[in-house]
Amino acid sequence: RDIAEALHNLGRATFFSSRYAEAEALYADALDMRIALFGASHPLVADSLNDLAACMKRQGRLVEAERRYRRALSIRREVLVEDDPWIAASMNNLATCLRDLGAYAEAEALFRAGDCEAKLRRGGRALPFFEATLALSPQHEGALEQLASAALDGGDLPRAAELLERLAALTEDRATRVARLGVVADLSTSPE
Repeated sequence: RDIAEALHNLGRATFFSSRYAEAEALYADALDMRIALFGASHPLVADSLNDLAACMKRQGRLVEAERRYRRALSIRREVLVEDDPWIAASMNNLATCLRDLGAYAEAEALFRAGDCEAKLRRGGRALPFFEATLALSPQHEGALEQLASAALDGGDLPRAAELLERLAALTEDRATRVARLGVVADLSTSPE
């Protein structure tokens, strides 16, 4: 069990270093071990499938990623309570992959059905996850976006502005950068 966990954690560190092929091999080994240890329908197996899919997605192998995202979601629906934020995270990951594949109707249905972002943020249950992700990878755009959105929802405008400025600095697309900085400017002029 410890070896599977170590492989998975090493895969995560390698992934955050943008070494996706290496991370994929580590996640695949961890997945095989977790299936042998816990069976095919265990939350840790879903974690490995999800992270393996993320590696494949980053390498442009969307069809392979979709299969693994679907299986991770299926496992999480089977073993977790309905409103668990990990189910919402799986729905969001699958929906994003489907969107990238051009399956817009199914992606939109998943986004709507899961109300993914709201479920992730409800009660702040997922915020420690995003904070930990940001601690490991200060330039993780997804974590920055989620934390900025949660800060906005919670009325913490200075924190939201700081996170959006960091996010804008990472954005290569000029239009997106201008839009994000526009939000920051609006926040900084808003009455407290």
